[in-house]
Amino acid sequence: MKNKFVILIFLLAIISGLFWGWGDFHTAPEPGGDGPYYNEIALNFLNDHQLSYQGESINIAPGYPVFISTVYFFFGQNNYFAVRIAQIILFAVLTIIFYYLAQRIFGKKTAMLTGLLMSVFYVFPIAANRFNREILTIFVLSLALLFLYKAFFSKKTKHFFVAGLFWGLLILVNSITQFLFVLLAILFFIIARKNFGFKKVLLNIFIFLLAVACVFIPWVLISKSANDNNALAPRDGKLLYNRADIMEKLYPDYPAYLLGHSFGYYFVEKLYPEIDIRAYRDSANVMNRIEELENDGYTLVESNQILREEAIDKIISQPHKYVLMATLDFINFNNPVLPSKGEVWINSRTHMLFTEGRHAELNSFVKSSIVLAIRLFVLLFFVFIFYALFRSPRKWYNISFLLLVILYFNLTYSVIHAIPRYAMPIYPLYIMLFSSGLLIFIEKSTKMKRVSSFISSKISQLWTKKA
Repeated sequence: MKNKFVILIFLLAIISGLFWGWGDFHTAPEPGGDGPYYNEIALNFLNDHQLSYQGESINIAPGYPVFISTVYFFFGQNNYFAVRIAQIILFAVLTIIFYYLAQRIFGKKTAMLTGLLMSVFYVFPIAANRFNREILTIFVLSLALLFLYKAFFSKKTKHFFVAGLFWGLLILVNSITQFLFVLLAILFFIIARKNFGFKKVLLNIFIFLLAVACVFIPWVLISKSANDNNALAPRDGKLLYNRADIMEKLYPDYPAYLLGHSFGYYFVEKLYPEIDIRAYRDSANVMNRIEELENDGYTLVESNQILREEAIDKIISQPHKYVLMATLDFINFNNPVLPSKGEVWINSRTHMLFTEGRHAELNSFVKSSIVLAIRLFVLLFFVFIFYALFRSPRKWYNISFLLLVILYFNLTYSVIHAIPRYAMPIYPLYIMLFSSGLLIFIEKSTKMKRVSSFISSKISQLWTKKA
């Protein structure tokens, strides 16, 4: 039965990937997105053995372009079909991995619901058909978590080493995770020191950190040699500068943007007609500043440092604006999304639903109802997640690693730059918790119904006797 179900979710994931990509398998990466950028880096790496873009060293983690170039090495350059099929297979496999992970942490029922939801949830198969790093990130994260839990429960040193290798690899795929492994090591020390013993827990942590270092430190040294820069992906300056610029733009009308991020800009148009509803995505100033620095002869790394310093000066002088902007990005990070073959998890699709006169055939009541219904659905999704956290019979340390990963992604993206697509790597964790919460609620409700029926029957019997 278990093997049949695993085959079922694998096939469902494959079918989902083929369905959402049908007709587009051979098309080039979408212009205007990150796809052409990743694709050129992959071709340069394959042909020139350099991770570069338009003659300059890249400012992103190298994992995803290397993945594309590997596919091209075996199946031919610009074989977009092969890349998409490879990502669909990764999606199907990671669905199984999270099934086993959920079974280890929450039990069989939660694992089955998790696997089923993941295999049909449109976001993952859409992402598998695009030239973005999210599917690869989730795949590596799934293995990293699986072996971390395997190490935690087995206490075997070899599992800690393998877990460390995958956490190191995750950094090379998505550099935002470059500090997460340290927090995981600290958390492991806190929850395992008594069970493992002080010396053994320190040994395992050392092995774990050593494995992480073996993977990502060589890349840091290469980056340092090529760019004279210690950062894995030196673009934090650009992101912080853009954040500082936007926070100043939005601050005078912050209530309007808070309303728009929380409930949709359809209502902002009604209540604040003078507001620029797209100002939160305006990056014109940072692009102009980058062009100025480039014209002045600064390198990519030097420009990044200058932008960082200018941004920090603004943020330090106005910390309240920065906190308010981080709040908007936290909402943005967990914002509901709509399915589309053309774009996936772009926040403007939901934020701008029915704005600017779209779908004039619908009246205001219908539009308002749809906008609010979408957010109500997502709210219920998170309600069950929190319900699982508070009502789960499992020991808290069983889910502590999941919670740390969730909190880390939410915090880091909220303080730098967040769009819903960036939350995709933690949605399997959300789905696991949601599945657990929903099943606990159903079980509790069933028990309550039985208790209620029992009490009602007893009262009815007493009443009949008295009569």
